[in-house]
Amino acid sequence: MTQTGQVVTLKVAKQGAIFHGLATLLTQTQQPPVVSWSKFNNLIVIVTNLIVIVTNLIGIVTNLIVIVANLIVIVANLIVIVT
Repeated sequence: MTQTGQVVTLKVAKQGAIFHGLATLLTQTQQPPVVSWSKFNNLIVIVTNLIVIVTNLIGIVTNLIVIVANLIVIVANLIVIVT
């Protein structure tokens, strides 16, 4: 057992287990683990919302750049008119 993965399989002799008081372990049925997806689903919702927020912020910044560019054009036109 020096190299094991995530699953370890042990073979136990039934009489040896009974002798050492481990017979109850042999008769117990093992229930599969219950997987709760609620936390995982909540994480997906949070990440999706963050992506939407970042996308909206990118749109806002893009609009601000367009507004600043238009203001520069307006100022340049005003300078031409005044001179």
